[in-house]
Amino acid sequence: MRGSWDTHRGTSYAVLWRHPGGQVCSGELTFGPGALRLEGIDRIGEPSSIELPYADVSGVRVARTARERIDGRSSLAVESDSSTLLVTSTVGLGMIHEMAERLSELVRPTPT
Repeated sequence: MRGSWDTHRGTSYAVLWRHPGGQVCSGELTFGPGALRLEGIDRIGEPSSIELPYADVSGVRVARTARERIDGRSSLAVESDSSTLLVTSTVGLGMIHEMAERLSELVRPTPT
């Protein structure tokens, strides 16, 4: 499956993310064909990746509560039926809004 991401790379961002279980990782968020992908390492250097199909995303919002912050930074909450994934930009708050807009466009059903 990795090959399909290499040949169809979408927009990507340097990010930190927190798994629903609390583990924080750093790496790259890529908006690929049909899914967002997070790929990087956790804080002890172990590889970590998540692929979430856009069809499984039930909500996207900027999360600002203390509990939802990652290293003190506002986060993008990506909600699915099973959990909420928190992602923050390593660049700045403006990138959170850009990622939220991009993801909202990708998960919005196309009119028929």
